[in-house]
Amino acid sequence: MLTSSGLLDQVRAVVNSEEKTVNLPGFNQKAGKGIQRVVLDTGSYPLTIESGKDKEVSVFGTYGERVMEDDDSLLNNAEDYLLVERNGDTLYISFKDLPSQNGLLDSGTRNLKATLIIPAELAVEIDGQSTDLVLKPRKLLNDWIVKDSGNLSVVLQDNSDIKIDARGVEELEGPESGWKMTEVKKGTGDEGIEKKNGIFNTGDGKHTLTVTDTFNVNVQYP
Repeated sequence: MLTSSGLLDQVRAVVNSEEKTVNLPGFNQKAGKGIQRVVLDTGSYPLTIESGKDKEVSVFGTYGERVMEDDDSLLNNAEDYLLVERNGDTLYISFKDLPSQNGLLDSGTRNLKATLIIPAELAVEIDGQSTDLVLKPRKLLNDWIVKDSGNLSVVLQDNSDIKIDARGVEELEGPESGWKMTEVKKGTGDEGIEKKNGIFNTGDGKHTLTVTDTFNVNVQYP
């Protein structure tokens, strides 16, 4: 039965396979003349997003996979995990689900760990897909918006100049003197979950990071 079903071959493949961490195929692309905004769909994997001084959008990182010793890696180029399209003045970036393997070699979670760098002068809108995100805004030169993240960590520098406007968030964490609560709404229904609105200002707060419908926002310094 094992041989006829192919299950025995799958078992042998697992026995002769190895789990390893592999570098993501890198992505580097000029934002392009006339681009004013980036719209990001983070997909189902945690992601670190940073602002950068250069005019390029870049992605680097690692992922885990289980493969036969002599097999090629699952990802051979950036298009295998990333979709980038331009429409007018907007650059749309979407992280794809990583490809599945056949049978028992499919290890499910790939443990993708990626960093996306976006030029600081561009406006950014992020759909977090309820995943955990780390933001490193550095010297923002435009406004960022994040919606529907799970746990959101915002890593600031000592000389950061930013206003964080959180709306409809369950937990606000960070330096005691940082957050100023503007409103607390008691949820309806049996759970009665509180939703908080708060402002965190550092520097002049010329540019704003707006966060909505997110479980937790944690402001921290390195």
